[in-house]
Amino acid sequence: MDQPKAPTLSGCKFLKVSGVLLIILSALGVAAGPLSILGGMSMAAPEMAALLGAQAAAMASSAIQAGAIMLVTSVISLAGGILGVKFCNRADRAVLCLAAGGVMAVQQLVSGLILALQGSFDLFSTALNLVFPLLFLWGALRNLPGEPVPLPARPQNQGQAEETIS
Repeated sequence: MDQPKAPTLSGCKFLKVSGVLLIILSALGVAAGPLSILGGMSMAAPEMAALLGAQAAAMASSAIQAGAIMLVTSVISLAGGILGVKFCNRADRAVLCLAAGGVMAVQQLVSGLILALQGSFDLFSTALNLVFPLLFLWGALRNLPGEPVPLPARPQNQGQAEETIS
């Protein structure tokens, strides 16, 4: 016999979709981060320094730093995406997903800040990098247990004259 399905939580789709997309994009970042680091290390080689001239050291340093940032942010996002997909329909794990989404959003902001300090800040890229963590956060917020507290009803004025203080 078929067992009845548990009702899905209101944020389950947000967590699952954003989690799957985070997993896919983060896996690409985990693969590309070390490649950027290796490329930066190869630019720092004496042969490349002779070929590239004075900019070789700056380009190598920038590529290594960008690769390290990409690797760290991708690993964090990969872990968050896995948590979101695994716990998307569990209200008891909504706080964990909320914390993971917060960590992912903060790490994207810190990443943008580091790039801004290096002089290569791009507002569009930073905003785009925040889309999936914010969708993830929204799904986790919607999965928090408990009903939202309704606003108190305003008392109706039933033909009574309001008193004014003069």
